[in-house]
Amino acid sequence: MGSVAAGLIGAANRDPRLARVFTTFTATNPSIYLDIDRAKAQTLGLTISDVFTALQATLGGIYVNNFNLYGRTWQVNVQGEASDRGDISDIWRIYVRNSTGQMVPIRSVAGLKIVTGPQVITRYNNNRSVTVNGGPAPGVSSGTALAAMAEISNATLPSGYSFEWTGTAYQEQQASGQTGPSFSRSPCCSPICSWSRCTRVGRSRFPCCCRSWSACSGLTSASSLPD
Repeated sequence: MGSVAAGLIGAANRDPRLARVFTTFTATNPSIYLDIDRAKAQTLGLTISDVFTALQATLGGIYVNNFNLYGRTWQVNVQGEASDRGDISDIWRIYVRNSTGQMVPIRSVAGLKIVTGPQVITRYNNNRSVTVNGGPAPGVSSGTALAAMAEISNATLPSGYSFEWTGTAYQEQQASGQTGPSFSRSPCCSPICSWSRCTRVGRSRFPCCCRSWSACSGLTSASSLPD
């Protein structure tokens, strides 16, 4: 998915109609993978929940309970000292109490390795997705930029991949062709429109600039109007 996104962004940035197309997604973030041998843990009298609780309390923090003092309610949280959880080797200093009361080292039931992968997996309509951001090149309207991005996506994305609009791009697609009817239902816009005030090279979406769209009773999603 990362290579497909990189190919799409590279093709988009080569198009003169688009500018600053990017994504924050990366599939090469290093992570520590702790592989726990569940069968061995059970043999040694450990439950998986006990192992996870020990890891959470030592490396992160865990809530215990509340108590009342001085007219206030205080939380009790258990957390290891920062100096005792700052290195990978500190993981092997963690011990877990088993069902017979003995302390079992984490090293005896777990293996550790470094893996790479995405830091965050985003889902859109329950599908794994990559968010791509960008804008029109100077002097290019937003509608032309959206059409260019759709054209590049259709030509670049392999079988099994598709794209959807979201945010203001989605609103602009939904509002396409509705500019005339919207203004005919909103005569209150006329007194506060200024042709000279709204012309912004490369960013203008429609030759009318209202200081506040909420003042126009007929418009509900006019933050990005089509060309």
